[in-house]
Amino acid sequence: MNGDGSDSLFDQLIDWSAESKADNYRRYFDLPADPEHAALHAIMEGAPIMADLVYRLNPDIDLAIVTEEAAISGIPVSF
Repeated sequence: MNGDGSDSLFDQLIDWSAESKADNYRRYFDLPADPEHAALHAIMEGAPIMADLVYRLNPDIDLAIVTEEAAISGIPVSF
């Protein structure tokens, strides 16, 4: 454990599972996340991100932020 957060970031790279992503989502955003949630699986499988998919994960999210982050990551967005 380095104490600088790099362990958590590395774990996210090597553990690409819905359970890991849901756990990270709960810790990072302090919001509930179900590893069996269909929206989470759809995004992990590379589905284009659509507004209804985003709102199923977080109904209070600002779509402008999602668009910006998706562009940085190269993830397709369809709003």
